[in-house]
Amino acid sequence: MKIENLKDLKSQKGYKFNNQFFVAYEGNSQFDATNQDYLACLEFIKNGGKLEPEFTQEEYLKRAKDNKLSQLEAFILSKKTAPFTTHKAPEIIGVNPYVFGADVQFIWYVDTIPNSNLTPESILNKCTLDTVDCINGAINNSSDFSSLKTNYANFIKQKVVPYSTIITKGDKQVAGVVNIFPVVLTLANHIQEREILNNKIFKLKEYEINNCKTPEEVEAIKFE
Repeated sequence: MKIENLKDLKSQKGYKFNNQFFVAYEGNSQFDATNQDYLACLEFIKNGGKLEPEFTQEEYLKRAKDNKLSQLEAFILSKKTAPFTTHKAPEIIGVNPYVFGADVQFIWYVDTIPNSNLTPESILNKCTLDTVDCINGAINNSSDFSSLKTNYANFIKQKVVPYSTIITKGDKQVAGVVNIFPVVLTLANHIQEREILNNKIFKLKEYEINNCKTPEEVEAIKFE
């Protein structure tokens, strides 16, 4: 077959010739070095025929930008939904024992709640008031029936809202349960701040990508 025009389809590891036919070259599992169409393509190139690229420069640039933007979206999503380690929060109260003390951190798993909707109310909706622990806490801290009623009322007022997580104290990490209620507002605010920061990073990187002039400039952009 006479070759009229030839395009190098690198993504498919083959040549497209005469605007419709395809033949595999080396690297493609269908490659056959004795294929007559393949040999005709080599002869066409050898005789000075023009080997056209798979895409125009504009198309290469658009593909590079689209790919980088997809990577950026995945990167930002992973940042927004990563497990969140709290700032040191000595006000955190453990369910058992009831007080962890100072320099305590815990992990809040945010992946099941969109950060843009994260509020103290939405955090508390993941948990339920633990009346059993309120009762046990009152019993363990009371000497008579009168103090039992007072302590129980105080525990109910404090709202023991347990959340199972990983707790860090000093250099040690242990599985445990924290009372989320005392820090729910602070926790929501910290994660909202992280959301805002990541939105800013996305906009800045998006602008940087869209203003690139070559695929090489796009590829050089890093997210961290």
